[in-house]
Amino acid sequence: FFFTVSMGLVSMEAPVLAAVTASAERGAAIALSTAGAWRCLRNAQLVARLKAFLSEPGPDADAEERLGDLLSSPNGIASLETAASALLQDAGASMPTDLQGLLDLLVVSLAWITDGDGKPSVPISLPDPRCVLCGLTVTSEWAGVPVNQRGVPFPYDPFDESELGEGEELLGRSLLRSMVQPLGAPGYTLWIKQKPCGHVLHDHCSVKMYAWRDSPQEAPTCPACGVARTDEESAWQFGFSGTPYELGLETTSEKCDDPAWRALFDPRSVGAIRGWLPETLSAELKKELTMAGASAAARLPDRDVSLEDGLARLLLTPGGP
Repeated sequence: FFFTVSMGLVSMEAPVLAAVTASAERGAAIALSTAGAWRCLRNAQLVARLKAFLSEPGPDADAEERLGDLLSSPNGIASLETAASALLQDAGASMPTDLQGLLDLLVVSLAWITDGDGKPSVPISLPDPRCVLCGLTVTSEWAGVPVNQRGVPFPYDPFDESELGEGEELLGRSLLRSMVQPLGAPGYTLWIKQKPCGHVLHDHCSVKMYAWRDSPQEAPTCPACGVARTDEESAWQFGFSGTPYELGLETTSEKCDDPAWRALFDPRSVGAIRGWLPETLSAELKKELTMAGASAAARLPDRDVSLEDGLARLLLTPGGP
């Protein structure tokens, strides 16, 4: 995948990176608080094992060294806990520059530390999958009703690109087929776990990272930590997609709820990805949407989704209008 975004929609500049990083840091702060990790880190033996683990070569040597130094300083853990508490109290807060990236690394590192019986020393688990680019997550129930996925097929084969064309058209159609279901409509989401950093993205948002490269030879980099991707894992998850605030998982909105942010990154909206499409495909989609007409509109599911988005989804379905 590689093409230059036709409208020059967005670049990975400091404000974008800062907002993406803040979302990832807050998820790590929640995981640490839920597991009671700060209390566990008062144990000198656990801290010693953690420092030994961080001293081994890893994917982000700079962050590992910074966290190791922090654990060795008298007030290091306390300063990290204070910063994490600020993230929990204010969804719009961000980590101090010298501490950025350390909460996420702490969660991952603690998950590897085990006791003599091979059990985790800290009962920590990573938060629910949350895309580090757009900020959306997935929940298994809506308004208290569990989702039922029986008989629902996967929407596409991520390894089959035979009908997507080549070059710019390949990337554009990959974005269209991997759109996330609208709020309130259950469906499958394909998650991409990046290696070596471990951050997750929607397949849709992962494709966008290829468009951000300066050249086709470059590996895409993680928008949360900047580490180059060398490999990836993928897995389907069925449920309702939305921001934590939309899904009722958080009581305050975040950057990903900002209309301006969603206009650029929302994986559920055709409007948000128009600027990512090559001009020929964008024009073709506009023409198809115009020609689809009232017959297609009549087939739209009864849910809160724009006419344009709904028509686009029908056009991407075999046997569409």
